[in-house]
Amino acid sequence: MGDFEKILLTAAMTVLGGFLIHSASQLFLKLFIEPLQDFKKYKFEAISLLGFYSNKLNARLKYDDSFDEKERYYKAQDEIRLCAANLKSAYYSINPRFLAVFLRIIPNQENFKQASRNLMSLSFLGSLNTEDTKASENYNRARNTVAMLGAEW
Repeated sequence: MGDFEKILLTAAMTVLGGFLIHSASQLFLKLFIEPLQDFKKYKFEAISLLGFYSNKLNARLKYDDSFDEKERYYKAQDEIRLCAANLKSAYYSINPRFLAVFLRIIPNQENFKQASRNLMSLSFLGSLNTEDTKASENYNRARNTVAMLGAEW
């Protein structure tokens, strides 16, 4: 094998190796890093929404409430529910999820399922409350959800 063939072989192997490394890094980026960034964004949005709407967590609509009050109530429900759905889809799009759980970047599946259920329950605000429901039950649920997501209330 002459010098020219060695140069061509080295060039071809360098290009092929660069292509493989670039492909692997893009795969890792698309399957792991970007879903983690989305999860983090929706996690902080959920924490923010729970804090912002904390005054409505036990609220129930009344017959004589104004149209604006009803609109704010329904907007709060929709925003919390949408955030819960986005958070759930972002969590399940992370691959490999076991690595992110092992590195403690995301909560384990059991804690996440509980946090997701809590968010969906909280999205109903006080409309599911009965006469026997304690006033602090939704606040405690919100506090526990925020803690499961890795923040403080």
